[in-house]
Amino acid sequence: MTIDFGTIAAVATAPGEAGIAVIRISGPEVREIVALVVRLGRSGPPLMLDPGNSHQLFYGRVIDPTTEHVVDEVMVAWMAAPRSFTTEDTVEISCHGGVVASQQVLRAVLAAGARPANPGEFTMRAFLNGRIALTEAEAVLNVVSAQTSEGLGRALDDLRGDLTQRLEPARAAVLAALAYLDASADFPDDEIPVSDVHADLSHAVDALEGVLAGAKSGRLLSEGATVALVGRP
Repeated sequence: MTIDFGTIAAVATAPGEAGIAVIRISGPEVREIVALVVRLGRSGPPLMLDPGNSHQLFYGRVIDPTTEHVVDEVMVAWMAAPRSFTTEDTVEISCHGGVVASQQVLRAVLAAGARPANPGEFTMRAFLNGRIALTEAEAVLNVVSAQTSEGLGRALDDLRGDLTQRLEPARAAVLAALAYLDASADFPDDEIPVSDVHADLSHAVDALEGVLAGAKSGRLLSEGATVALVGRP
């Protein structure tokens, strides 16, 4: 599979009427795109982002690059690589909420050179760029979809690496067994220290069973329970 690491953009907030909507842009051409679509203040120059000065917030207007018409008044949050969720240059534009305003801002950004992000692509880039582990990438979805406060707490623990740490004993045991088997096959005449592969795999199984047991209770916490109330009214 070929991965396009161009600049992507998408509305990062839920659709519908709200105070604000957030359009996220990530990739190598973020600064060029912002310079085309954002003007500082009410009548200022194009917003030129400094790669050496990360985590700044600017007030301005979004301009349609094809018509030069004002689209919306916005706040622009700038995060320079690698100090962002994706580890790439990232901008989050906070515009007025509602379907029309957010879509018009997104169209302006796409017209300036970004492409629409695929579902989950920001998180995928964070994983591929080494920002988060696979278990933490999955935890992002659990945070968003949590139905209870306990489920949210469990998902946040996983996002901080709790699940990765619980899986580490199993991973270490499997790697130890694999290293011994590989060395024994590749160098049969050498005096390789004997390793108890059965014990290593038993440790891995015990660790994974513990993780699975926690997953069952974690699913109940995250999804809640459906209860039937039955009896005479």
